[in-house]
Amino acid sequence: MKVLIATIPFAGHIHPMQPIALALTRRGHTVAWLTSASHAHMITQTGASFIPSPPSLAAHDETPLAPDPETSGMAAVVSTLRKLFLDRVPDQVAAYRAVLDGSDETPAFQEDILLVDLCAYGAHCLRDLTGLPYATLGIKSACQPRPGGPAVGHGLASSGNLLRPMGQLARARGRELASLPEAYRFTQRPSERPRAPSIACLWIL
Repeated sequence: MKVLIATIPFAGHIHPMQPIALALTRRGHTVAWLTSASHAHMITQTGASFIPSPPSLAAHDETPLAPDPETSGMAAVVSTLRKLFLDRVPDQVAAYRAVLDGSDETPAFQEDILLVDLCAYGAHCLRDLTGLPYATLGIKSACQPRPGGPAVGHGLASSGNLLRPMGQLARARGRELASLPEAYRFTQRPSERPRAPSIACLWIL
């Protein structure tokens, strides 16, 4: 199997992927890894082939993570997150496609699957555009549900001591309901349903 790994160039996103890459190469799979040239030394030790990010994608790594001028409050937060996650999506897709198609400097790498960290949103767009499957490695422990912690995704704080048993009971009941076949009737056999391209992919097109 040929696997292309792609991570944003932060040590906290690369370190969790290293044992995955090492396990794949030890089992005889062909692995290439796309990330910033500044982290090449962390890639080659896993046995994966290193592919440096093209200049258009690498330029995002040098963009100061500061809010847009004349923004404040939530608008400033949103503009900073946009720079970190969304502005790089078109260049991520272009970089992934360049690896697939090859260039004068780099031979084509026809991967079977793309493995990314949870900040590489371009992988979803590439799947919609080309059909190439991808997998996301969850590297953030705060995203994992845990006893006494808040439910993931709604932004609410965890329950206090008095309400904690009620929260645990509600989560347990939610898990019971989610295990019923009726809860999955709209997600069964998703390949049989037409998939509309996402807004981000329409933007890239």
